[in-house]
This record gives sequence, C-alpha cells and structure tokens, in this order.
Amino acid sequence: MHDIFRPTTKIKIQNNQKKYNLNWNFVFYSILAILIIVIIFSLISYFQKKLASQYEHEINTSQQELSIQYKKILENSDLSTNEIIIQGLDLLKKNQLELSVIAFEESIKRDPEIRDANILAGYGFLHLALNNNNTKNIETKTDYLEKSKKYLKKAKEIDPINPLTYQILALTYLQLNDEQNTKLCYNKFKELKNSKN
Repeated sequence: MHDIFRPTTKIKIQNNQKKYNLNWNFVFYSILAILIIVIIFSLISYFQKKLASQYEHEINTSQQELSIQYKKILENSDLSTNEIIIQGLDLLKKNQLELSVIAFEESIKRDPEIRDANILAGYGFLHLALNNNNTKNIETKTDYLEKSKKYLKKAKEIDPINPLTYQILALTYLQLNDEQNTKLCYNKFKELKNSKN
C-alpha cells in the first residue's frame, strides 16, 4: 500500500536549452554605428536641401534682374510694336515665359488695341500660372490668372469673334474654378470654330 503521506521523490529535469551569451560590446558598437550612419545621411540630406534652396534663390534673383533689365531695354528701344511682339513670340517658343509677357505688355502699352498682343499676353500669363506649382506662391498663381483674364477680355472687346480668345479664356476661367464662365467661353469657342468651317 502506498502511503499518501510519504514524501515523494523530486525529479530533476535537466535544462537542455543552450544559453546565449550576448556580447554587449558588439551590440553597443553596432547601435552606435547605425546611429552615426543615420546622422551622416540626415546631414547630407539637410545640406543638399539647403544648397538646392540657395541655388533656386540665386536663379530667381537672376531671373528678376534679367526681367527688370529686359523691361528697361524694351521701354527705351526704337523697335516697332510688331517687332516687339515677334520678339515676345520668339521668347515664348523658347519657354522664356517671364520675358515674353514683358514684351507683350510693352507692345500693349504702346498700342492697347492690338488684338494679338492681348491674346499672347493672356496666353503667356496663363502658362506662367500653370507652371507655378509651388503651393506657397498661390497668390502669384492667382495674379497671373487675373492678368491673363484681363488681357483676354480686352482681346475679346477688340475682336469679339476670334475663337482662340474664347478658348484661352475658357482655360483661364477653368483654372480660376469659375465653372459658369468656363462653360460660356467654351461654348462660344465651339460656336465660332464651327461657324468658320
């Protein structure tokens, strides 16, 4: 008979699991190396952004100086209005939008009733607005669109049956989120274009 009060024998279970000894020096230096690499890449990124920002600022400053000089040259030139428009067209083809609108504005200043100069100025300012993707300069984009609208409305007064004026004006209103005027101008553009065919 078994005595339930008899002390039981303890069975020892051997622990077969291997013990891993961490080399804490290795861990410390590994983490330190990773941190140094992260800091180096962060510094490189920071200085690249800073250099890019400086470069962009210098380009903008140079562009502004060039625009001011070009405007002065045009104001003092003996070129005819048509020659200035042709110069503006050449600049527009070369994607020199800032300089092209200066030429178109100078030609309009000399003769406000030139339809093509008004259309081209409107077109140039529309493209300046479309190229202005920087969200910090949302006011500049709106200013460009308002100038585009002003010149195109003047072109419409000069020649109310030119379809190109209405086409560019529709695109300008579209960028200004003016649905009603966008539709009106687009419909007028289609009507005038179909009447010419």
